[in-house]
Amino acid sequence: MKRIILYNPQADLIYWRKGNPPLPLLAVSSILDKEGYEIKILDYRSWDIADAEGALCAGITCMTGYQILDGLNFARKIRQKYPGIPIVWGGRHPTLLPEQTIENEFVDIVVRGQGERTFTELVKAIEAQEGLSGVQGITYKDPGGRIISNPERPFEDVNNFPPLPYHLLKMEEHIARTRMGKRTIGYITSMGCPFHCGFCAEESVFHRRWSGLTADRVVEDIRNLVDKYNVDSVILSDSNFFVNEKRVSDICEGIKGLGIAWGQVNGRTDTLSRYKPQTWRLMRESGLQYILTGAESGLEECLKVIKKEADTRDTLNFTRIAKDHGVRIQFSLFIGTPCPEKTFTVDQELESTLDLIYRLHRMNKDSEFLFFVYAPYPGSPLYEATKQLGFKEPEKFEEWGHFDLNEKHIPWVSDRQARFTWDISYYLFFISGSLHKTINNYPFIARVVLMIAALPFYAIVLFRFKHKFFAVPFEIIFIRLALKAQNNIKEAISRWTRLFR
Repeated sequence: MKRIILYNPQADLIYWRKGNPPLPLLAVSSILDKEGYEIKILDYRSWDIADAEGALCAGITCMTGYQILDGLNFARKIRQKYPGIPIVWGGRHPTLLPEQTIENEFVDIVVRGQGERTFTELVKAIEAQEGLSGVQGITYKDPGGRIISNPERPFEDVNNFPPLPYHLLKMEEHIARTRMGKRTIGYITSMGCPFHCGFCAEESVFHRRWSGLTADRVVEDIRNLVDKYNVDSVILSDSNFFVNEKRVSDICEGIKGLGIAWGQVNGRTDTLSRYKPQTWRLMRESGLQYILTGAESGLEECLKVIKKEADTRDTLNFTRIAKDHGVRIQFSLFIGTPCPEKTFTVDQELESTLDLIYRLHRMNKDSEFLFFVYAPYPGSPLYEATKQLGFKEPEKFEEWGHFDLNEKHIPWVSDRQARFTWDISYYLFFISGSLHKTINNYPFIARVVLMIAALPFYAIVLFRFKHKFFAVPFEIIFIRLALKAQNNIKEAISRWTRLFR
């Protein structure tokens, strides 16, 4: 039987919810599905171990963090019930640390990097009971337990692969209500990124290569999603969607008659600042709602250290242009840039970045902000510098499962600075309008109750930001206690649910 099972692990211990489709699993399924293999994609919310019976292999994808722990839980049960099924891991984290990953007893093979062609050849080799020495792009254990890493697979044009096989999913579990629409689905139009930001691991995965689907292919895919699944909005999950202005313009021209919204799409401030006014108008006319962008820091020295190749002037110019065209922005910023030369302090980062946030908020009060403490990511250009400065990296694959990117892991940022950063994040959630957009997704009665409850907090936050007064944050303490109680309940439910799978 030509049968494969693939598992989409839970990304967070606490939250069980509708979410984006597992695009990496759909991608590696695309060729095999066309060739007639039976593919079963299992989701963390509901799966049966019996689905693995008779499978050629079990595949698991994961990012750094809790997905590793949930994936290992699945792999452990596969090994106990069906010890002869090879367990294959892929995704961002195994690609970056393949040798450490495969040392785990529940990992037999690692697919590195672009997986469509590699996973297809791997499945066929397993089916034919051939050796794996000829499959490029994998790391595996031979029968004697020796770890072998085959040569890299050349990066391939994504247009060579079939469309994503959404029909393999229970689509209603992946179509969600969002700020953009009542029926939002995830989609991806490109792979890779040509830039080399120091905090990002994209360079180690695809080596600054980028490949995008043709505009015609993107338009056809989105039209099919609208026709088959009645979606009204699309999240584009590209690492950098806006690399080619002509391609973006052609895509927008093709979808503007579909009546959909699109957004939550990544782009660079310098790139988008150079876009022509007519391209911006076309993007808005075609349904663009909001863009995610990395402003990163308000301190120019930090931007140079991370090799951003963009500065605060680009950020401000981009903000003005986006506001003029009615496009919302969600900015990502952080403190704690690893700098062995110590040409600046964390407090200088904090002060400069807060000043930039104030300026951006004054320019467009509908802007949103993500503000956090720098988290070292394996494979990123600055990763070695973080170790020089005292970062203690996990020594085993399973230990990375406890690595929460929203926690402080670096010693050069003090607990006081980290708490202040997290406090500011709460305030930004209130002043940016994110709270109101989140509340709008609740039923009417719940919206009314939450809006009334939020009014005093909103007034306090506006006062604090206006006067830059953040001492004695009693309201933040109250919010944290409420969230902790809520999360404890959700965590207990999550643990009990997994026990009875």
